[in-house]
Amino acid sequence: MTFPTPLPGMPTPAYPAGKTPMEIAQELADAAMATSEKGICAAMEVSQRAVEAANQAARRADEAAELAVQRAAEANAR
Repeated sequence: MTFPTPLPGMPTPAYPAGKTPMEIAQELADAAMATSEKGICAAMEVSQRAVEAANQAARRADEAAELAVQRAAEANAR
């Protein structure tokens, strides 16, 4: 006598969720990987924004320094 093999994804007494522990583990691993990739992308975006903000701050500091030098030269010329 043979026992019927349950279809994948169908609940059985051994696997009430309809999945084997390996299938559940694979789904969890896939979800963790997707979340990790999203986190990495978000971190890269934040890092890029920080670099852009630092570049802008450096440009403003250079402009302020140039203006200070010009004003000092004008003051010395008087």
